[in-house]
Amino acid sequence: MDQCVNVERELEKVLQNFSSYGQHCDKVLQELVDYTSGLKDEIVQAVLQANKRHGAETGRAP
Repeated sequence: MDQCVNVERELEKVLQNFSSYGQHCDKVLQELVDYTSGLKDEIVQAVLQANKRHGAETGRAP
């Protein structure tokens, strides 16, 4: 009976570790999504600014 209790206790530890790891992965993935979204926004703004400058240099609207 003690062995069953010990196995159950160890199983709870393992399940808790997997749960914690899953939460950590979710957090890190969300941070990556947010970071890449920010990069996308920066690229879009840079392209828009470059198009405006190019239009001003050539005398044409973008």
